[in-house]
Parts: sequence; C-alpha cells; structure tokens
Amino acid sequence: MTNHSNDDRPAATYRTMELAVAVLAFLFGAIVVIDSARLGSGWADDGPQAGYFPFYIGLIICAGSAWIFVRALAARRPTTSAFVEPRPAQAGR
Repeated sequence: MTNHSNDDRPAATYRTMELAVAVLAFLFGAIVVIDSARLGSGWADDGPQAGYFPFYIGLIICAGSAWIFVRALAARRPTTSAFVEPRPAQAGR
C-alpha cells in the first residue's frame, strides 16, 4: 500500500491559474462596461459620449477573458502540471 501525502500535489496548477486570471480579467472588463454605460456609451449629436470607447474596450476584455477561460477548460494537457511547487520541508525545523 502506497502512502501519498499532500506534499506530492502542486500548490497551484497552470489550469487553475489560467482560470483564475480569466475570471479576474472578466470582472475587470465587466466593471469597465458597467461604468462606461453609466457615463453614457452612445453617440451624441456632437460625437461619442464619455463612455463610448471604454465601453468597447471593456467588451473586448470580457470577450478575450471568456476565450481564455473556455480554452483553459478545454485544454488536453494534464491538469497536474505545476505552476507553483510546494517548498520542501527543511531538516531541523
């Protein structure tokens, strides 16, 4: 019988970090979109309103982060590849 400890598992995997960063980027993009809509993201008689360009930048950020999220979920590489390795236990501590 083999005894496996939690020390064998990586602290974080690449897939976990990709998913986390994609979610954070999406939230950032959503905040930009919501605040731009509050400012006015349409076209006025004298040109674009204050939130026009940030609104579309926020949409691009949301679309890009959604793409990263989907690709990370669909990745065929093993999910055990370590992004962060746990520190080995030091002798004498």
